[in-house]
Amino acid sequence: MLIAYDYYFQPQILGRSRNQNGRSYARILVRLAIAEYSSEFVPGPMEGGTFSPDNFDFRVYKIQDGDTPASNPDYANWPVDQGAPVDENGDPLVTGDQMTWSVFNDANPDGHINDAADTQPLGLEIQQTTFGYARGGALGNTYIIKYKIINKGGNNLEDTYVSIWVDPDLGSASDDLVGCDTLLSLGYCYNEGLTNRYGAAPPAVGFDFFPGPIVPAEPKRFCSGEWKLATRIQKSADEFIQ
Repeated sequence: MLIAYDYYFQPQILGRSRNQNGRSYARILVRLAIAEYSSEFVPGPMEGGTFSPDNFDFRVYKIQDGDTPASNPDYANWPVDQGAPVDENGDPLVTGDQMTWSVFNDANPDGHINDAADTQPLGLEIQQTTFGYARGGALGNTYIIKYKIINKGGNNLEDTYVSIWVDPDLGSASDDLVGCDTLLSLGYCYNEGLTNRYGAAPPAVGFDFFPGPIVPAEPKRFCSGEWKLATRIQKSADEFIQ
Protein backbone atom coordinates (compact mmCIF):
# COMPACT_ATOMS: atom_id res chain seq x y z
CA MET A 1 0.00 0.00 0.00
CA LEU A 2 2.23 2.83 -1.14
CA ILE A 3 3.23 4.92 -4.04
CA ALA A 4 4.90 2.97 -6.79
CA TYR A 5 6.36 4.08 -10.07
CA ASP A 6 6.19 2.14 -13.31
CA TYR A 7 8.47 2.53 -16.30
CA TYR A 8 7.12 -0.57 -18.04
CA PHE A 9 3.49 -0.02 -17.04
CA GLN A 10 3.61 -2.48 -14.21
CA PRO A 11 1.14 -1.95 -11.36
CA GLN A 12 1.96 0.20 -8.39
CA ILE A 13 0.61 0.38 -4.89
CA LEU A 14 -0.16 3.38 -2.72
CA GLY A 15 -1.24 3.83 0.90
CA ARG A 16 -1.53 6.37 3.70
CA SER A 17 0.15 7.06 7.01
CA ARG A 18 -1.92 9.85 8.63
CA ASN A 19 -5.59 10.37 9.35
CA GLN A 20 -7.74 13.46 8.74
CA ASN A 21 -6.54 15.06 11.95
CA GLY A 22 -2.91 14.73 10.95
CA ARG A 23 -2.23 12.04 13.54
CA SER A 24 -0.06 9.11 12.65
CA TYR A 25 -1.67 5.70 12.51
CA ALA A 26 -0.48 3.22 15.11
CA ARG A 27 0.51 -0.31 14.16
CA ILE A 28 0.00 0.29 10.45
CA LEU A 29 2.15 -1.84 8.21
CA VAL A 30 2.84 0.05 5.01
CA ARG A 31 4.08 -1.93 2.03
CA LEU A 32 4.67 -1.17 -1.58
CA ALA A 33 5.86 -2.57 -4.88
CA ILE A 34 7.59 -0.28 -7.36
CA ALA A 35 8.52 -0.48 -11.00
CA GLU A 36 10.23 2.55 -12.56
CA TYR A 37 13.78 2.54 -13.94
CA SER A 38 14.26 -0.50 -11.70
CA SER A 39 11.62 -3.01 -10.64
CA GLU A 40 10.74 -4.83 -7.43
CA PHE A 41 8.78 -7.46 -9.34
CA VAL A 42 10.17 -10.85 -10.36
CA PRO A 43 8.96 -13.10 -13.21
CA GLY A 44 6.53 -15.93 -12.67
CA PRO A 45 3.50 -16.83 -10.54
CA MET A 46 3.48 -17.25 -6.78
CA GLU A 47 3.41 -20.71 -5.26
CA GLY A 48 2.73 -21.47 -1.61
CA GLY A 49 2.51 -17.78 -0.76
CA THR A 50 5.95 -16.92 -2.12
CA PHE A 51 7.85 -16.41 -5.37
CA SER A 52 8.93 -19.26 -7.65
CA PRO A 53 12.55 -20.03 -8.63
CA ASP A 54 13.77 -18.63 -11.96
CA ASN A 55 12.39 -20.52 -14.93
CA PHE A 56 12.70 -19.88 -18.67
CA ASP A 57 8.94 -20.40 -18.96
CA PHE A 58 8.39 -17.23 -16.91
CA ARG A 59 8.57 -14.82 -19.84
CA VAL A 60 6.44 -12.69 -22.15
CA TYR A 61 4.31 -14.70 -24.60
CA LYS A 62 3.08 -13.13 -27.85
CA ILE A 63 0.26 -14.48 -30.01
CA GLN A 64 -1.99 -13.06 -32.70
CA ASP A 65 -5.22 -13.83 -34.49
CA GLY A 66 -4.77 -16.79 -36.83
CA ASP A 67 -1.88 -18.42 -34.97
CA THR A 68 -1.63 -22.19 -34.71
CA PRO A 69 0.68 -24.49 -32.73
CA ALA A 70 2.67 -25.02 -35.92
CA SER A 71 3.06 -21.33 -36.75
CA ASN A 72 3.92 -19.87 -33.32
CA PRO A 73 5.90 -21.57 -30.50
CA ASP A 74 4.31 -19.23 -27.94
CA TYR A 75 0.88 -20.43 -29.05
CA ALA A 76 2.02 -24.06 -28.83
CA ASN A 77 3.51 -23.53 -25.35
CA TRP A 78 0.80 -21.24 -24.00
CA PRO A 79 1.35 -21.13 -20.18
CA VAL A 80 -2.07 -22.27 -18.99
CA ASP A 81 -0.48 -23.56 -15.78
CA GLN A 82 0.65 -20.01 -15.01
CA GLY A 83 -2.84 -18.58 -15.48
CA ALA A 84 -2.81 -17.57 -19.16
CA PRO A 85 -6.35 -17.16 -20.56
CA VAL A 86 -7.95 -19.82 -22.77
CA ASP A 87 -11.21 -20.08 -24.71
CA GLU A 88 -14.00 -22.63 -24.25
CA ASN A 89 -11.96 -25.22 -26.16
CA GLY A 90 -8.87 -24.74 -24.01
CA ASP A 91 -6.98 -22.93 -26.77
CA PRO A 92 -5.10 -19.66 -26.17
CA LEU A 93 -7.59 -16.79 -25.96
CA VAL A 94 -6.50 -14.02 -28.33
CA THR A 95 -7.68 -10.57 -27.32
CA GLY A 96 -7.48 -7.97 -30.09
CA ASP A 97 -5.46 -8.76 -33.21
CA GLN A 98 -2.19 -9.27 -31.34
CA MET A 99 -1.48 -9.65 -27.64
CA THR A 100 1.21 -10.41 -25.10
CA TRP A 101 0.75 -12.12 -21.75
CA SER A 102 3.02 -12.47 -18.72
CA VAL A 103 2.84 -13.01 -14.97
CA PHE A 104 5.05 -11.56 -12.25
CA ASN A 105 4.99 -10.93 -8.49
CA ASP A 106 6.61 -8.88 -5.73
CA ALA A 107 7.09 -11.74 -3.24
CA ASN A 108 10.91 -11.85 -3.23
CA PRO A 109 12.12 -9.74 -0.26
CA ASP A 110 15.57 -9.43 -1.83
CA GLY A 111 14.01 -7.58 -4.76
CA HIS A 112 12.55 -4.78 -2.65
CA ILE A 113 15.55 -2.47 -2.81
CA ASN A 114 14.23 0.59 -4.66
CA ASP A 115 15.25 3.78 -2.84
CA ALA A 116 11.63 5.01 -2.88
CA ALA A 117 10.35 1.90 -1.13
CA ASP A 118 12.50 -0.83 0.44
CA THR A 119 9.54 -2.40 2.27
CA GLN A 120 8.46 -5.97 2.82
CA PRO A 121 6.56 -7.58 -0.10
CA LEU A 122 2.83 -7.13 -0.55
CA GLY A 123 2.46 -10.71 -1.74
CA LEU A 124 0.72 -9.84 -5.01
CA GLU A 125 0.73 -11.81 -8.25
CA ILE A 126 0.11 -9.74 -11.37
CA GLN A 127 -1.15 -11.27 -14.62
CA GLN A 128 -0.71 -8.75 -17.45
CA THR A 129 -2.41 -8.83 -20.85
CA THR A 130 -1.42 -6.20 -23.43
CA PHE A 131 -3.26 -6.09 -26.75
CA GLY A 132 -3.93 -3.95 -29.81
CA TYR A 133 -5.79 -3.88 -33.11
CA ALA A 134 -4.48 -3.82 -36.69
CA ARG A 135 -6.77 -1.20 -38.16
CA GLY A 136 -7.03 2.50 -38.91
CA GLY A 137 -8.39 5.24 -36.70
CA ALA A 138 -7.97 5.81 -32.99
CA LEU A 139 -8.30 2.14 -32.06
CA GLY A 140 -5.39 1.28 -34.34
CA ASN A 141 -3.25 3.79 -32.43
CA THR A 142 -4.22 2.41 -29.02
CA TYR A 143 -2.92 -0.45 -26.98
CA ILE A 144 -4.70 -1.68 -23.88
CA ILE A 145 -3.15 -3.16 -20.76
CA LYS A 146 -5.21 -5.36 -18.46
CA TYR A 147 -3.96 -6.29 -14.99
CA LYS A 148 -5.34 -9.16 -12.94
CA ILE A 149 -4.06 -8.56 -9.40
CA ILE A 150 -4.25 -11.54 -7.04
CA ASN A 151 -3.46 -11.36 -3.34
CA LYS A 152 -1.52 -14.55 -2.60
CA GLY A 153 0.47 -13.27 0.35
CA GLY A 154 -1.90 -14.48 3.06
CA ASN A 155 -2.57 -11.00 4.50
CA ASN A 156 -5.53 -8.68 4.15
CA LEU A 157 -4.64 -5.52 2.22
CA GLU A 158 -6.45 -2.34 3.21
CA ASP A 159 -6.33 1.15 1.64
CA THR A 160 -4.79 -0.27 -1.52
CA TYR A 161 -4.09 1.90 -4.56
CA VAL A 162 -2.90 1.02 -8.05
CA SER A 163 -1.31 3.55 -10.39
CA ILE A 164 1.15 3.81 -13.26
CA TRP A 165 4.27 5.89 -13.79
CA VAL A 166 5.56 6.55 -17.28
CA ASP A 167 8.43 8.43 -18.87
CA PRO A 168 7.21 9.15 -22.42
CA ASP A 169 9.75 10.67 -24.81
CA LEU A 170 8.21 12.06 -28.00
CA GLY A 171 11.30 12.35 -30.16
CA SER A 172 13.64 14.42 -28.02
CA ALA A 173 13.15 14.12 -24.26
CA SER A 174 14.03 17.78 -23.72
CA ASP A 175 10.94 19.42 -25.24
CA ASP A 176 8.00 17.37 -23.91
CA LEU A 177 5.11 18.90 -22.00
CA VAL A 178 2.34 17.19 -20.01
CA GLY A 179 -1.28 17.96 -19.26
CA CYS A 180 -4.61 16.44 -18.33
CA ASP A 181 -8.18 16.48 -19.64
CA THR A 182 -10.45 16.46 -16.59
CA LEU A 183 -13.56 15.70 -18.66
CA LEU A 184 -12.02 12.64 -20.29
CA SER A 185 -9.96 11.67 -17.22
CA LEU A 186 -6.99 11.56 -19.58
CA GLY A 187 -3.36 12.37 -18.91
CA TYR A 188 -1.24 13.23 -21.94
CA CYS A 189 2.20 14.25 -23.17
CA TYR A 190 2.94 16.41 -26.23
CA ASN A 191 5.80 18.27 -27.88
CA GLU A 192 6.53 21.89 -27.08
CA GLY A 193 7.05 22.92 -30.72
CA LEU A 194 6.90 21.70 -34.31
CA THR A 195 10.65 21.29 -34.86
CA ASN A 196 10.98 17.72 -33.65
CA ARG A 197 11.98 14.78 -35.84
CA TYR A 198 8.29 14.11 -36.56
CA GLY A 199 7.99 17.20 -38.77
CA ALA A 200 5.11 19.64 -38.84
CA ALA A 201 2.64 17.43 -36.94
CA PRO A 202 4.36 15.70 -34.00
CA PRO A 203 2.06 13.22 -32.24
CA ALA A 204 0.86 13.19 -28.65
CA VAL A 205 0.38 10.24 -26.32
CA GLY A 206 -2.40 9.80 -23.76
CA PHE A 207 -3.04 7.53 -20.78
CA ASP A 208 -6.44 6.56 -19.42
CA PHE A 209 -7.79 4.16 -16.80
CA PHE A 210 -10.73 2.06 -17.95
CA PRO A 211 -13.26 0.63 -15.43
CA GLY A 212 -11.71 -0.36 -12.12
CA PRO A 213 -11.77 0.59 -8.43
CA ILE A 214 -11.95 4.38 -8.07
CA VAL A 215 -11.51 6.35 -4.85
CA PRO A 216 -11.10 10.06 -4.12
CA ALA A 217 -7.46 11.06 -4.26
CA GLU A 218 -5.17 14.04 -4.67
CA PRO A 219 -2.15 12.98 -6.74
CA LYS A 220 -0.40 16.31 -6.22
CA ARG A 221 -0.41 15.75 -2.46
CA PHE A 222 0.86 12.19 -2.86
CA CYS A 223 3.74 13.31 -5.09
CA SER A 224 4.66 15.91 -2.46
CA GLY A 225 4.86 13.30 0.27
CA GLU A 226 1.54 14.31 1.87
CA TRP A 227 -1.26 11.85 2.55
CA LYS A 228 -5.01 12.23 2.63
CA LEU A 229 -7.67 9.91 3.99
CA ALA A 230 -9.48 8.15 1.13
CA THR A 231 -12.27 5.61 0.79
CA ARG A 232 -11.16 2.12 1.73
CA ILE A 233 -10.79 -0.72 -0.76
CA GLN A 234 -10.31 -3.98 1.10
CA LYS A 235 -9.42 -7.35 -0.40
CA SER A 236 -8.89 -10.45 1.67
CA ALA A 237 -6.27 -13.11 1.09
CA ASP A 238 -6.70 -14.99 -2.19
CA GLU A 239 -9.12 -12.37 -3.54
CA PHE A 240 -8.26 -10.21 -6.50
CA ILE A 241 -9.14 -6.93 -8.12
CA GLN A 242 -9.19 -6.79 -11.90
